[in-house]
Amino acid sequence: MSLRLLLSKELRMLAREHMVVLSVILPLILYSSMGPVIGGIAEQARETWQLKGVVLAIVPGGPDEEKLAEMIADALRGRGVNASVVREEPLKLLEEGYTAVVAVPRGFVANITKGVNATLVVYVAGSPAQLVRLTSLTPAVSAFITKVLSGAEAQRPRINVDQYVYVSGRLFTQDEIVRLTGTATMLTYLPFFVIFPAASIGAIMMGVEREERMLEVLLSLPVRRRDISLAKVISSLIIAFMTAASATIGLYNMLRGMKTEATLALPGYTPEITVVYIAALLSSAIFTTTVIQVLSLFAETVRGAQATTVIVVFPMLGVVLASIAGLPLNPAMYAVPFMCIVYAAYAPLIGIMHATISTIIQALEALIVLALLVKLLNTEIAITGPAMLKKLRERLSRRGR
Repeated sequence: MSLRLLLSKELRMLAREHMVVLSVILPLILYSSMGPVIGGIAEQARETWQLKGVVLAIVPGGPDEEKLAEMIADALRGRGVNASVVREEPLKLLEEGYTAVVAVPRGFVANITKGVNATLVVYVAGSPAQLVRLTSLTPAVSAFITKVLSGAEAQRPRINVDQYVYVSGRLFTQDEIVRLTGTATMLTYLPFFVIFPAASIGAIMMGVEREERMLEVLLSLPVRRRDISLAKVISSLIIAFMTAASATIGLYNMLRGMKTEATLALPGYTPEITVVYIAALLSSAIFTTTVIQVLSLFAETVRGAQATTVIVVFPMLGVVLASIAGLPLNPAMYAVPFMCIVYAAYAPLIGIMHATISTIIQALEALIVLALLVKLLNTEIAITGPAMLKKLRERLSRRGR
């Protein structure tokens, strides 16, 4: 038999598997739907560096600094920035609705006049709903101010800028914000090292038992369906967490080999946040594995069962990509799968409440899907699932004609 005929046979077999076809189409749908999100991120970055929509206050530290503050405000207004001189505490101004505050300390003008290095203090109000703006607004404001001052002074002394971000009622330095958001981004991707292996193993277990008729034999034994379901889910998770532990230890050893300071401690993540993050990871892994095993009941082959991994995990990847633009903190998002991990990863910035509630809801969703799996194993669907799905597709195809 020629290669062409063999290839044709393999492709026909794959095309007959509904889950394989869906796994091919889903990435196209997902990535296409992410277009507005990516566009929003780019627009958010552009508007931030143009200071669009920014309400800026300049606070002079003394009489000599008042004239300089007025000059800076005039220059910023000439560039389209809503700027004004206000004599008030910076944090109070941020709480009153100002987007950014530039504090000109007493003695700043004297240092500039002498050609001595001087320091400004920039405060901005950040929102987790706009993460790009949260991390970029302070440098953008600082760049605008230093550009104005450098152009106005002939001596052009060095101007240092201390940068702070006020978010969720707490004051962070710009360096802390960059480190926290970087760590949070890493923690939203790391769970896939647990979830993907667990999901893949769970799918393979179902697919192999389907192909070899082992599932029918297993269901005919005097064993509770609940025990069958739990055994499959727990065994998948054990292998997945062993894989994750192996990867973590390997990464730690790699960093030590690079002569860097290797540590598993993450600054800003309290023991309470760590516990919630682990609970979110566990509940998400159970939910994902159980959903995949439910879908695998309708797959004809191992290949079809494995394809369900893409069907379930890819939308979760979409949740992570969408979180780059910002974190929706409304209760309606608590029930979205995998959102609990995103909330837990950003808990040092947004607080632990959102992650805790979302994790509890995710755990309840996992229990509901597990109960559904047990129920399906008690019905004919456990045996005839693929045939039922095939009949449904044929019926829909006839209606479409």
